[in-house]
Amino acid sequence: MTQWVAAAKKDSIAVQVQQANLDIAEREISKQRAGHYPTVDLVANSGNSKSFGSTALGMLDTDFQNVGIQLNIPIFQGGQVVSRQREAAANRTASQSNLEAARRSAALSASQYYLGVVNGLAQVRALKAALVSSQSALESNKLGYEVGVRINIDVLNAENQVYVTRRDLAKATLDRLLAVWLQSMQAPLPLPPKTALKWLADHGDGHVTRECYEGGYQQTGEGEDPFWQRMYPDFEALTACGAFETLADTVYAPLQHWVNTCIQVVPHPQPDAPERVTPAEGAQA
Repeated sequence: MTQWVAAAKKDSIAVQVQQANLDIAEREISKQRAGHYPTVDLVANSGNSKSFGSTALGMLDTDFQNVGIQLNIPIFQGGQVVSRQREAAANRTASQSNLEAARRSAALSASQYYLGVVNGLAQVRALKAALVSSQSALESNKLGYEVGVRINIDVLNAENQVYVTRRDLAKATLDRLLAVWLQSMQAPLPLPPKTALKWLADHGDGHVTRECYEGGYQQTGEGEDPFWQRMYPDFEALTACGAFETLADTVYAPLQHWVNTCIQVVPHPQPDAPERVTPAEGAQA
């Protein structure tokens, strides 16, 4: 959980937004401080003027062009620059407070969602065992009803318990997936899909899973993607916090179970190859 919290405090969207605001506030202070500095400007202008002269020459037509360097040294501006600098410093302090609040909020949310995932996984396992128990109780009551030691209300109660357990199991599974999704909104999860499915298919074989993530001879690993390379550069970094196995079992194990039990791949029969006719047979025909 510690690494989940650290990742949330660093990579959460809310934290990154507040960090950007703090950077802007820092640059605003430098901008306002520059109001005390002298400035040098290159000034150029050109124009034309016409006027009536008092002599016999008549109208005077004058063209002029000026190019120069202008140096401005601010001495006193009524405290405007100082006031803006104080305002920028106050905005920076507020941005620092907002950043710290965003980090604490992200850490709290990450902790809550992590506990939700772990508790949800334990609840799902318990409900699966309860479902097996309730189904066995239903079969036992049906058998007892057939031999006359149970009445129909016992069978109905046992059947009702089965459906109640199925409902609770479905709700717990959905709550667990929702907790994972909420956690992914706080920070990137160590859950590359191809690597997770490979880990489940090979029953936790670390060597095969490592090759799937890091790659091998003439094989591109999923971890070579720039996103995964930035967050988890190797397989050790991916599994360091211990959340990879839990997340793979939470998110992809139900999908793999559904694929294995509900999908059947039926290969199409190969079409019969046409008979080849030799040139001699063709000539006889």
